[in-house]
Amino acid sequence: MGLTEEAVVRIAAMPRRHRSGEERNAILIAAMSEGLIRFRGHGVYVTFEATLMVEDVLSASAAFMAANLGPLTQVCINQLPSGPQISFAHQELGRHALDAPRLTGQISSKV
Repeated sequence: MGLTEEAVVRIAAMPRRHRSGEERNAILIAAMSEGLIRFRGHGVYVTFEATLMVEDVLSASAAFMAANLGPLTQVCINQLPSGPQISFAHQELGRHALDAPRLTGQISSKV
């Protein structure tokens, strides 16, 4: 996944007594703080979650989206832990080619 050995050791040592909750969220945030972008599919929409800036997630995931998403797929990018969030139809990304003013106009302040 591209994580450093130190990050892998640190994340592996984190408590994981429960399948969900605070410990799981801490592991996800720790991995994302190392640059990991989490992708989740939900049928007609997908989410990308990261601690990176929304624009960086767009840039880093554009090729993946082009190869795997249809034009009408709804995309949601969440900057964790507390926002912002951006949502758009995948075809809008291609049409505006990372046109920050156009897409960032859709950013909400909180996730």
